[in-house]
Amino acid sequence: MDKKLIPLLGILALLVALGLLKTVMQPKETDIQEEMGARSILPEDFLISDVEKIEIYIGAKPDKKVVLSQSQSLWTISSAFQAPGNKGLIEEFLESLKELYGEVRISGKEYFKDFQLEDQEALHLCITRKIKDIATTTHILVGKKELYNACFLRYADGEDVLRVGKELRAKMGVWSDELTKEPESNYWISKGIWKLDKASITSISLDYPEKKLAFARYELPPEKAETPNPNPEKPIQEEPSFLPDGKEPAKKEADAPKEKKYAWKLTAGGVGDKFTDSELESLLDALSNLECNTVVDPNQKTQWNLQPPMFRLEVTLEDGSKKILWAGQSEAEKEGYCYVEGKPELVYQISTWTFNDRLFKKGSKFFILPCYKPEKAQVKEISLATPTGTIIMNRVELDPQDPDKASWTLPNPTNSFVVHKQTADLILTQLQYWKFEDYTDETKLEAVGLDKPEYTLTVTLKDDSKHTLKLGKESKSIRGRYGILDDQKVICMLAKADFEKLFPEFTKLLVNPADEAKATQPSETSPVPEQPKPPQEPIVVPVPEQPKPPQEPTVVPVPEQPKPPQEPTAVPVPEQPKPAQEPTAVPEQPKPPQEPTAVPEQPKPPQEPTAVPEQPKTDTKKE
Repeated sequence: MDKKLIPLLGILALLVALGLLKTVMQPKETDIQEEMGARSILPEDFLISDVEKIEIYIGAKPDKKVVLSQSQSLWTISSAFQAPGNKGLIEEFLESLKELYGEVRISGKEYFKDFQLEDQEALHLCITRKIKDIATTTHILVGKKELYNACFLRYADGEDVLRVGKELRAKMGVWSDELTKEPESNYWISKGIWKLDKASITSISLDYPEKKLAFARYELPPEKAETPNPNPEKPIQEEPSFLPDGKEPAKKEADAPKEKKYAWKLTAGGVGDKFTDSELESLLDALSNLECNTVVDPNQKTQWNLQPPMFRLEVTLEDGSKKILWAGQSEAEKEGYCYVEGKPELVYQISTWTFNDRLFKKGSKFFILPCYKPEKAQVKEISLATPTGTIIMNRVELDPQDPDKASWTLPNPTNSFVVHKQTADLILTQLQYWKFEDYTDETKLEAVGLDKPEYTLTVTLKDDSKHTLKLGKESKSIRGRYGILDDQKVICMLAKADFEKLFPEFTKLLVNPADEAKATQPSETSPVPEQPKPPQEPIVVPVPEQPKPPQEPTVVPVPEQPKPPQEPTAVPVPEQPKPAQEPTAVPEQPKPPQEPTAVPEQPKPPQEPTAVPEQPKTDTKKE
């Protein structure tokens, strides 16, 4: 063997030995979850597409289940009138279960109560899969939560208590810690009614119970682009068709197509031609992504005023297709109920705000309705005519510079009553803020009770001009009454809140002066303010029937003003200390020394106090 190869063979052997040593000493990879005794919550072969049904309920109420069903990758809520399910939410929940592992905390039925895992109190989750026409169900009981991101569970046929790193009750829409809290189907419902491209909407039609509105989109003419002339004195010359050498000039690239611009116009209904653009934009936003609160029983359409429907909304798109929504309300200005044309079996509930403030807006949102708001300083008289009677109130200014400083007189009715100033002032103040909320397409006054109005408010100004508000029957569309102002032809609706402020009860507007004076006098039970005592009666003489306890003597010595031995001491009042030369605190009628002021029948020696005979005697000199 060549001696030069021996070192190379040694190095090779050393490398092989080092490789074997590294392999032997390398730590063996272990499964941490397996090492800790964790196990997968769902079977290893679990597939979401195999799931046929999910049931969720509390053990005490197995008849009130939330049932989710899947068919052809579509989810429906069987426990909520076959409403469409929120596919994303449901499958996200199943994915989180698939990745979940549980650690065995303890085993034994005797421990179930400690972890709220008894059948009656636990939250039951049953997942049914169908594999090759064979249905299998995984039944899990979810119990007590630990902190905010963990809980305990067990299998229905097992005794092991497992801890998992997710709070599954919240994942199933049960956030309350109360064990009796039932799961809700509404949590799993898809809330979307429809989604539309706002830019593709070309027309909107709204049918209310008492009016109709329609809007249409139209294209604005293209704006002419003008090239600014830097030298106004020299006109811009057009480019020649041919260059001096006879060649054609280079052609400019074709201008990019300009973006079309649109505007909206009122095509039916309304008060005048102008409307509030921002309110129409708000309507378009609502229609582009229309959502509900929940779904309700489709067999109760009469209860929701859907047979026949009260409202109709039609949206036309650029491709000519239409979306039609039929709607109703069980009560005016409350939440709405609707269904899409062609799907009457699915009835949605829409929130009060969405229904009344975004979809079927009141007329005052779109248009400026008739209104009159007088200046306070110009009001001379207010007359109220109601089914109870008529009141005329004259306003009398007390300060021409301040319109709030005024009084009210009552020429009619001329009896012993007077106007309650605060209530009358509130009527005048409300006249500065009132407005009609809505209007109707109705033109016949007798149809809404305005041929013979039930309520009339007339304001007379200093120039003797008058403005009259007449109110008729109660409205069918809002909580209020039909009304008309002066000679306006538009029949409007006044909200109930404004009506009650403009037409207060007569018992609040008229008061009897005697009753008002009596109300201002202090009652027998009301506390009487303490009156200052007259100077001649400053001394408080204790009453024998109410003796004071020994620990509260009534004699209060005044070291700064010692009393002479020959003069009996008086009982000074702490609030009204008396000077030394006037021990009796009655300067007008000084008492002689031989007549003690407190108890004349029982004169006391100089060393004894006069106020409390039962108290132990003290040395006045020492005091």
